Amino acid sequence: GINAEYGAKNAKKTEIGSREKKGTRTTIVSAPSRDEKEKEREREKEKEREKERERERLEREREREREKERERERLEREKERERIEKEKERERERLEREREKEREREKEKEREREREREREREREREREREREREKEKEREREREREKEREREREREKERERELQKEREREKERQREREREKEQELERERQIKQEKERQKEERKRKRTRTG
Repeated sequence: GINAEYGAKNAKKTEIGSREKKGTRTTIVSAPSRDEKEKEREREKEKEREKERERERLEREREREREKERERERLEREKERERIEKEKERERERLEREREKEREREKEKEREREREREREREREREREREREREKEKEREREREREKEREREREREKERERELQKEREREKERQREREREKEQELERERQIKQEKERQKEERKRKRTRTG
């Protein structure tokens, strides 16, 4: 564009100079007509150059538009990448939350199992206490039976003492009967003696009288 324009101007100057050097009237008379044609050609060239500049401007405009479009597409791709990345991130977070929930559920299950084991231990302790209470009851019953045996032994001793006393009383009664018999025999002897004495007395009286 610009170089072509500069070249055309130099050519025009050379042509005018050559006409002036000739110095003939005919040359000078015919010069305006050629000048008009030259101007016309120049105008045509200028129009062409203008068209060319317009085409270049339009091309630059289209290039800018294409650049803008590429930029829009790039931004769109960037947004899409970001959206996908965010989506992936949300998915990762969701999965992480899910895993966390799962871990929490597992922990809760473990805590529940531990509580169950503790309840079982408590039940076992209760059973142990129950067995201990039962043993204690049994020991108490044994102590009671022992007391009863002791009371029975005491009653037995008491009966024995009573029997002993009874035997003693019986012996005493026996001795009493023995004494009574003895006394009875003694009275009988005395009576006998008395009778004998009276008999003797009567004998002597008869003898004295006779």
